[in-house]
Amino acid sequence: MSDGENRKVSLPPHVRAMLDPYRRVVGKDIRPQDEPTDVYASMVPAHDRPSEQQLQAIGRVATTFSLLERALGFTLGRLSLAPDFPAMALTKEIGVNFSLRAMEKLLALHHERYIGQLIPSDLLAALENMPAQIRPLKDERDIVVHTVWLRSGKDSLRGLRSRPLTASASTQTEASEYSLPELNALADTIQSTADGLFVLGQLLPEVDENSHVESLSRKALHRRPRGE
Repeated sequence: MSDGENRKVSLPPHVRAMLDPYRRVVGKDIRPQDEPTDVYASMVPAHDRPSEQQLQAIGRVATTFSLLERALGFTLGRLSLAPDFPAMALTKEIGVNFSLRAMEKLLALHHERYIGQLIPSDLLAALENMPAQIRPLKDERDIVVHTVWLRSGKDSLRGLRSRPLTASASTQTEASEYSLPELNALADTIQSTADGLFVLGQLLPEVDENSHVESLSRKALHRRPRGE
C-alpha cells in the first residue's frame, strides 16, 4: 500500500464500545455484523493534503495577522492615553472585533472631547480608515486558518465545509477555494496593513511610563490612611 492511500485500521473492542452510542441508527433491526470493524487512519489522506508551499502560505497569513493584532493593540493603548505596557496587557486579551469597535469609540472621543488638540486631524482621518481595511482581512484570515484544506490541482486548495449541511443547503453553499498566489497576496496585504497601522500608532502621543508611575505614587502616598 502506498503512502498516499488512506489506510484503514481495526477498531479494538473497547473503542467500538465507546463509539456505540454515537453510531447511526437506521432501523430497529441492527445486527452486530452490520457494524463497522475498522476506520480510516486519517480524515484527509496524504495525497489530498496541502503541499509544503501551501502550508507555508497558510502560515504566512496566520503570522502576519498576529502582527496586525499586535499593532492594533499598540494603537489602542496610545489612543487611550495609557502607557504602552499596561495597555498591551489588556489589549492582548481582547478579540479583533471588540478592538476595532473600541478603536472607533476612541477616535470619536478624540474628535468630540479633545477636538484635535492631542492628535492632528489628518492622523485621525487616516486611523478612521483602518477598521474598514482590517475587518475583511480578519474574515479572510479566519477562513484560511480554520478551514480543513484539500489540495486541488497543482497549486489550489479547496476547503471542507465548516459545518454539517443538508443536501439542499450544500448545493447552495460554495466551498472556500484559494490558489497559492492568492494566499501569498493575502499575507502581503495583511503585512502592509500591519506596518501601516504601526506607523500611524507611533505618531500618536506617548505616555511616559516612568513619570506616570512617579505621579501616581505621590498621589498614593497622600491618600494613605493616617496611622500607617
